[in-house]
Amino acid sequence: MRMPFRKDFLQELLQESGAGSTEDLYVVECSGESMRPAVHPGDMALINTSLELRIQPKRNALYLVRSDPASAEGRIKRVRIDADGQLWFMSDAPGFPPIAVDLDSLPLQSLILGRICWLARSVVKDERNW
Repeated sequence: MRMPFRKDFLQELLQESGAGSTEDLYVVECSGESMRPAVHPGDMALINTSLELRIQPKRNALYLVRSDPASAEGRIKRVRIDADGQLWFMSDAPGFPPIAVDLDSLPLQSLILGRICWLARSVVKDERNW
């Protein structure tokens, strides 16, 4: 796979995130309103899918997650694991309640798919709407 980024930029992102290789990086287009103002629909997210980052999530960092391991749908959320082991997926926008996920012998990496390590947003207005 060819990445549209300079190799030194990717190496710096991997070093800052603490794990992974370029093979662990994927780009996805974001949709939905639940993570505004941090993430907007149409933003491009660079995701580090390294297993180490998925099994040791950093509190309140942005991750690509799914609340059901059988679901193919991924969502970007903030992740928190309480002291009692309760997993929470939280939105930034008001009106989107936190999602509690019971781990009940589920491996964490089946729910946390990767950490968002970089976002890009178009700054060019859509001229069709002028």
